[in-house]
Amino acid sequence: MKKIEKLIHRFRKYPYKKQVTILMILAVAIVGTILFISSITSQKESETHTTSKAQEARIATVKTVELSLTSSKNKYAKGEEFAVQVGVNANNNKVTAADVIVTYPVESLEVLGVDASTFLPKSIMSPDMKPGVIHTIMGVLPKQAKTGKGTLFTVRFKVKTTSSASVKIDFQKETKVAAIGQKEDVVQTEKPLELTIQ
Repeated sequence: MKKIEKLIHRFRKYPYKKQVTILMILAVAIVGTILFISSITSQKESETHTTSKAQEARIATVKTVELSLTSSKNKYAKGEEFAVQVGVNANNNKVTAADVIVTYPVESLEVLGVDASTFLPKSIMSPDMKPGVIHTIMGVLPKQAKTGKGTLFTVRFKVKTTSSASVKIDFQKETKVAAIGQKEDVVQTEKPLELTIQ
């Protein structure tokens, strides 16, 4: 405190012009310091924002799962029975559950049954079969998460139409697949099955 008082006393002894010069130098120094601190703070905030964006990018949902509907052939006769495999290709994702909704033309096809598979063997919701719609949910424990290709389940159909027709078996848009490390649905593509009834 005494040192400050001495500095003030000495400052007052300076000529007026010298006092003004000293004050201007101090003002410039203070402003420069403020600008420097502000620049450092802004840089840190920018780095934090960039890091946050990078983290968001890393945890962004990676949609690589492919779903497909396949059968042994694409032409069937009236009264013929056939099976449709609901296939999955997990690619890089570790799949733990699938909520699958398959649609079909009820006027042309009859469902005989739904057979489970070993890819996601645990039944979370038994097949709910309504006219034109099959809905089922299956999964595994996280430590048993699946990669690669497999069959989710198989649907057995019978052709009931009495006339020639083109029919389409498809996935409903609400179909979803869950995977470890992903917050949202990881389905990238859904391949329907188009058949000809002769």
